[in-house]
Amino acid sequence: MSKHEKMEYKETLKYYGLQSSDMIFQQDNASIHCASAPSKWFQKNKVKLLSWPAYSPDLNPIENAWAMLKKREQMTRPPPSVIEADQAFFDRVPKLWYDLAAPEYCRNLIHSMPRRVRDVIQRKGRDTKY
Repeated sequence: MSKHEKMEYKETLKYYGLQSSDMIFQQDNASIHCASAPSKWFQKNKVKLLSWPAYSPDLNPIENAWAMLKKREQMTRPPPSVIEADQAFFDRVPKLWYDLAAPEYCRNLIHSMPRRVRDVIQRKGRDTKY
């Protein structure tokens, strides 16, 4: 991640008015979010951050959706050239995502949350089947 990206992230935070000490901000632990410049900015502006596990697909159902989308995309036959493959991928993703985001699939992910939390607690933060 470049210095430019870190500064751009800081500017984005400022643009959206995240300078209030009465708010709690949530972000994942992507390297751009944990970099020194944004971290110092949060401290300087007294923005509280929600604690977030380093990487927790067990508690983040969207990770299941991304994995399913990738699996479905890979099941389609790729075109012969890289450029065509890239274009074909971008052409296929909206339909794949729409099909994946069916209410029943989303509902199942949401309803799995109590089990996910219970399993993470029982396993003391170690990996679960999710």
